[in-house]
Amino acid sequence: MVNIADMKPTFIAIIHLLFCQQIGNSQTFWIPKKSLYDFLYKSPETFPHLHFNNEEIFVPTSKKNNKRIIGSIAKNKNGLFIIVFGTGQVYKATAITEKEMAITRMDSTIFWGNNFSSHDFSYNDTLFSFGGYGFWNLNGQLRYFQEGGEWQIFKLNDEHVLNSGFCQLDSKNGKLYYIQLPFNAETEEKR
Repeated sequence: MVNIADMKPTFIAIIHLLFCQQIGNSQTFWIPKKSLYDFLYKSPETFPHLHFNNEEIFVPTSKKNNKRIIGSIAKNKNGLFIIVFGTGQVYKATAITEKEMAITRMDSTIFWGNNFSSHDFSYNDTLFSFGGYGFWNLNGQLRYFQEGGEWQIFKLNDEHVLNSGFCQLDSKNGKLYYIQLPFNAETEEKR
């Protein structure tokens, strides 16, 4: 009879090795080039935030149609980045041809489904994501992306839930403005 307690450290080590190898391999995909992508890729200017509604890109997934929805595009001194809606996935444009653009996955994010409708932007050449919803919860977290890794939480004095789609970044003064609608946090309601 095999004792599970004796196998646990070995099992965890094997899973860890397989998991890290899966994440460690960068994934590059070629997507159809659009004139906007071409302009942003070649432009010397920076664009801290471009929001898209229902713009699809082809990225192999477990879904039948193999498409994801672009949430935001940001261009800073480090390159042109595509942030996929609700996943935390970050792709960087790495090459461009007459008909296609190569995008390489830069993150090792495991989808937890807690950042739908977040406000994604670039500030001081760092990608940020503010707010979002998921798991029946709205949040007011500010996250920043470390290339090759995960999104990290930027500690705030107070968390103010982003519950509207009205956000504006003032890059010059380093301020993010947003409208917060009246909000009743049912999970924190006293009875």
